[in-house]
Amino acid sequence: MTGLSRRPRVGIDARKARDFGIGVYTRELVFAIARDSNSRDFEFVVFARPADRDVFSRLPPHFTVADADARGYSAAELTLFPLSLHAHRLDLYHALHYVVPPLAAPKVVVTIHDLLHLRYPEFFRGWHRRAYARWMLRRAAFRSERVIAVSFATARDLSVLLAVPAARIVVIPNGVSARFRADIPRSDVEAALRRHGLPGDAILFLGGGKRHKNAESLIRAFAAARGRPGVGPLVLAGPMKPGERMRLQERSRDLGLDGAVLFPGPLPDDDLPGILSGARLLAHPSIAEGFGLPIVEAMACGTPVVTSNVSAMAEVAGSAAVTVDPRNVGALAEAIAGVAGDERLRGELRSKGIARAREFRWESAAAATLDVYRGALRA
Repeated sequence: MTGLSRRPRVGIDARKARDFGIGVYTRELVFAIARDSNSRDFEFVVFARPADRDVFSRLPPHFTVADADARGYSAAELTLFPLSLHAHRLDLYHALHYVVPPLAAPKVVVTIHDLLHLRYPEFFRGWHRRAYARWMLRRAAFRSERVIAVSFATARDLSVLLAVPAARIVVIPNGVSARFRADIPRSDVEAALRRHGLPGDAILFLGGGKRHKNAESLIRAFAAARGRPGVGPLVLAGPMKPGERMRLQERSRDLGLDGAVLFPGPLPDDDLPGILSGARLLAHPSIAEGFGLPIVEAMACGTPVVTSNVSAMAEVAGSAAVTVDPRNVGALAEAIAGVAGDERLRGELRSKGIARAREFRWESAAAATLDVYRGALRA
């Protein structure tokens, strides 16, 4: 494969194993690679925070877990972390985020989930963070032999915004875990809802408070749709900084929605399948996404989805969801009310969603990623 007398040593940056969307990608991809028999062609070093070692405790013998405690957006990420990478004599380094430290390895692969910092800088506060992201995205794109994009929307942005040659971009969509399925027992669904004080048949949002997630427009749309058949309470779940939560709570109060909008915060991964299965629908009206994991997770559970007709969301949803302009509050309100109140449409979306979700498999992502490693090592 590479002219080496031993198996190539591949390092994987798993420092974000417990972060939200990137954390799901990290955990699911690493374990899917480990399950693939072709992964034995390589030796792997998984760089994880000491507190996350338990996440990777069940990896097979050709995987080693190494401590890497350098925080993101820190000097240590560009100084101490590269020394650790260099000490492991890697042949290839896979950055699962867009940060490629100096001297990482002779060959580099990077996964770039989105280019929101470049396309929508107004959504990101802190000039230093925006500048760091812009620098790192450009550096990663041109330092890497291969750039993995999780959607064709991200691949287009790589071409347009960073002028990355198409020959170096590989589109590998995310998968959906087998935990998300349409036959979860009703008792498990009710138990998951009860653990978090959540009602059944709610309009569920899994996005947190970042502005590009568009939760404020969703609140306004919910206010317009409230009172229509099937439109129950709105659950705004996900990570929120205190200022984000306060802003959304104030918007809810201004619209007379006290008690009708719930803010449970981040929900545990183990309970997400049950909570999704208990929802009336998932509303995912982001202005932009690199992929949109909640869309396929909801579909796998048989939960109808209303999402945006732009960016990767339209690509991921296909014809298995109702898609609308995320900036058109009236259209979003009509879509929510239409799906919530129409049992025929709900059944149709359920069937289409389950079938669509089957097209996204972590096993396929892992096999394609191993192929990328081989190509990068030959480059």
